[in-house]
Amino acid sequence: MSKVKFVCFCLALVFCASQLSYGAWYFNDEFCTPCPKGVITQADPAAAGFIIEASSQFLQSHSSVFLLLNVSELNLRESFDFETAQKLIDSSIIRLSLSRENFVRVVNSLENLPIKPDIAKKFKSFNYSQLANKRNLHPDVMNKVAGFLKRADIKGIYEASVVNIDQILNALQQIQATVQSRVVPDIENLRVLFQLHSDSMLFGYYSSLVFYELQR
Repeated sequence: MSKVKFVCFCLALVFCASQLSYGAWYFNDEFCTPCPKGVITQADPAAAGFIIEASSQFLQSHSSVFLLLNVSELNLRESFDFETAQKLIDSSIIRLSLSRENFVRVVNSLENLPIKPDIAKKFKSFNYSQLANKRNLHPDVMNKVAGFLKRADIKGIYEASVVNIDQILNALQQIQATVQSRVVPDIENLRVLFQLHSDSMLFGYYSSLVFYELQR
């Protein structure tokens, strides 16, 4: 079975039942049977599809945001393309909403998820700061990831993703209203949007790195 479910600057975390594998970028880890290195037991197999779909939609939204920034960049030498910007914003909002729906399904499917005591101990004792130093990762984002995983709070990771998406949607909707009024969006609002999206990407990516390290 391939351990990389998504490659194209892609991120996805996959559940099947009880093994933690590792992924490429964003929440792309596998829980499946048989499980010689079982980490989580009695997980809902349906969560696999939810996580893949949630991550896929998130990445497509991220792509639209990058293209929106390109529209803003080109505005420095030519008139702002409101039509293209509106399409990109609408697409990003739709994709993010679908991503959110699927992450909520993941959270619901992992309600009362039992964690094996030995695995919980591994999460607690893992040296998160050492991993951050080794890979030159942003310490604030890693600390946020560690806050959940030290408690073996897998469900909390996905709950945090829902909160992140809500913040991104709020920023997008503000920019959407501006563009609909045929006003060029303020560069600072676009920077906030980019930062929120990027922070969420890093949060998922760092989580997958920890899962990977625990499997080595």
